[in-house]
Amino acid sequence: MRGSWTQSGWEWARRTMGLAMLAAVGCGPQEELKPDPGVSPFYPGPSAEKKPGDASLPKTIASTTPASADVADDPLRPGDVEKSLRVALRAAEKGDLARASTILDRILAIEPVNREALYGRASVAISQAKTAATPSEKLAELDRADSVCKALRRTYEKMNKRELELYSRLFSELLTANVENGRLDRAVEVIKESNEVGFEPFDAIEREPKLVKLREYPAYKSMVAGVRAEALAQARESVAKLFQNAPKYDFAFNTRDLDDKPLTLDQFRGKVLLVDLWGTWCKPCLETIPGLIQLRQKYADRGFDVIGFDYEQSEQDPEKAAPAVKAFVKKSAIPYRIAMLTEELQARIPNLEGFPTSILIDRNGKVRLQLTGGGPSAVSTLDSAVQVLLDEPAGAADKQPKPSAKPAVAEPAKKPAVAEPAKKPAVAEPAKKPGATP
Repeated sequence: MRGSWTQSGWEWARRTMGLAMLAAVGCGPQEELKPDPGVSPFYPGPSAEKKPGDASLPKTIASTTPASADVADDPLRPGDVEKSLRVALRAAEKGDLARASTILDRILAIEPVNREALYGRASVAISQAKTAATPSEKLAELDRADSVCKALRRTYEKMNKRELELYSRLFSELLTANVENGRLDRAVEVIKESNEVGFEPFDAIEREPKLVKLREYPAYKSMVAGVRAEALAQARESVAKLFQNAPKYDFAFNTRDLDDKPLTLDQFRGKVLLVDLWGTWCKPCLETIPGLIQLRQKYADRGFDVIGFDYEQSEQDPEKAAPAVKAFVKKSAIPYRIAMLTEELQARIPNLEGFPTSILIDRNGKVRLQLTGGGPSAVSTLDSAVQVLLDEPAGAADKQPKPSAKPAVAEPAKKPAVAEPAKKPAVAEPAKKPGATP
């Protein structure tokens, strides 16, 4: 799945400068520098060499600069870069953003593609934008940060996690500032740039109150329609065979959830429903749940929901296992409804090979996909399938070709998500205490 602003956009925009700079200095080994002449938005390259007869330049920096001079005032040498980065960090931590930016600019004057200095300079500019006296000054600082981030992206093809987080902070701040100042065309350009980097900002934009004007802007509506049409076409192609091969069976469940409230398929008529078969002991299940939560947040407004049926390997009596599962769900902050997977429900699911298993049901209550396996690959497949089903009008499933009874299997991960078939549901990984699977 592509990146999303749901978690890293507006939240990251509120992080302090000190923490951002702390990440910039003292990090692990970086990739080998690959300078691109003129890549820095502030300096076209190294300073010009001294011309013969130019008496205005000192013979050596060391001979003319006291050892105790402030780093911000010293002529900077390549050997001083690491020290200067630390000084810039201390200045930023103390709130002296002007001094931090001056030092970082001087580093970039002699090392235009210094990765830490580029990262730090963009972070400082974002923080300076927050304290700007006027809207125009704020936009100027954000545009400066944007220029630095573009230089970072041009120089290093693969951005690391903190750089992607920096981009997310910048995009959200830049987008909001441009909308507030009526620069809607520029806001649309920012969205296009974020999409090129790998973010999907549209769901966050739809929920952000500050961006109402943008949502009503024709150019934005046209862009969203085009992006979603392309994504839908790709999704249809990727899941077409999975839909054709999905098992055909009735899964009209009628049970009670962990809060002892009725839970039936009829309650979700008109919605696309994902049923997650999982267990607290199943590592791939737990690794998949955050992705399911994100899917639910992403498509909830369009008529999508998620529920879970829990199966416990060490305690197969659902009534005895329920209290512990309920406590686990509460502790893990799982937001959707959970019920216990009874033997009666298990018997109605053909080819239940292991956990996690996802059952996708369309608006008409028909099972359209059964996917065994977890992790990012499974969540990505489910995302595509959900897009397709949400686009279908009611009754569309009746026109689908008659499927076979073979469930889909997610692409294999480094660690297998399911074990060998068994009469009882198999486990994704061996539990600490063996289950009672015959």
